[in-house]
Amino acid sequence: PCGPLQIVQLYGLGTRSVIFGALSMFIFSLGTVPLLFSFGAMNTFINKKNINRILKVSALLVIILGFVMAARGFALSGVMINVPAMVHSSKNNVGEAAIARIDGSVQTVTISIKPNSFTPIVVQKGIPVRWVINADPANLNECNKAIHSSKFRIEQELSQGENIVEFTPQEEGEFVYTCWMGMIKSKITVVEDLRKITTEKTTEQSVVQEQVSVSEHENTKSSSITQEELQTTVQREPDAGKLNTGNEGTAPEVSNSPIPPKPANITKTILISGMMCQGCVQYVKNALSAIGGVQSVEVVIGRATVVLNREVSNESLKAAVEKEGKYKVTSISAGASPSGTVN
Repeated sequence: PCGPLQIVQLYGLGTRSVIFGALSMFIFSLGTVPLLFSFGAMNTFINKKNINRILKVSALLVIILGFVMAARGFALSGVMINVPAMVHSSKNNVGEAAIARIDGSVQTVTISIKPNSFTPIVVQKGIPVRWVINADPANLNECNKAIHSSKFRIEQELSQGENIVEFTPQEEGEFVYTCWMGMIKSKITVVEDLRKITTEKTTEQSVVQEQVSVSEHENTKSSSITQEELQTTVQREPDAGKLNTGNEGTAPEVSNSPIPPKPANITKTILISGMMCQGCVQYVKNALSAIGGVQSVEVVIGRATVVLNREVSNESLKAAVEKEGKYKVTSISAGASPSGTVN
């Protein structure tokens, strides 16, 4: 069989389900029928030189897909190999990780599942771990519905709400854990003493807070100097601000009206049907980002949250998402929680 067919066969096996595996192969067969007919028709219009080039590009594509599948296989085996732009890998800085808390003879670490990434965790060697994984229904999908770690023999199906994973790390180091397909990757860092990690993190936070305080102090000082310079200028030039009203000795009135506040940003949540993969996520994000007045966009499968710096109509947001006819907006609501319906 051809390379793409072998890839789909591997995917079908990876679903670990007779129904989903058979359904994947059936959908693949339906999808290839028009494509193969199209290639057959195009073959009559392509000369031999171009056919050789197409074959070379096809071979390169198969090799790249092979590397991707190999990287996922290694990840499931406990070896982290990142293939840029084709896998999801969580940030692995200690500052971004969830650090366990020791309570008696057990250490507890808590994370929340995200649609496209897993949070790294830091635990201490030799102490049983109680790993609490909170799964919001809005963030659970086919990719992140289960986690796997070959090092700690973890195979955990995730359900809505609180999930508990227990294991005991016996050696220091960094160990991979992934989704059940090997696409979403993160790590479990095992250290000798958690107190050192906690102290380092606290020190980093203190440095950041100190930098923020210094910056605020400098801004306040600069503002004070500006006001003093303004008062000095008014005293040196008393005639500069006089109004031509016929009363030469009368100084102009200074308005004490407050400066109008800057308009607050507007947040809207858009529920979208028809999104199936990360390609859909990227398309919707690009479509919404191109609208004038959109300050930022956060998209997950089935939902988009936009922050606007001015009012943008729901019709404009809906039209941008539904432009290609692939997706349908089911509701648009104000704020970050979905409510309301688009008519």
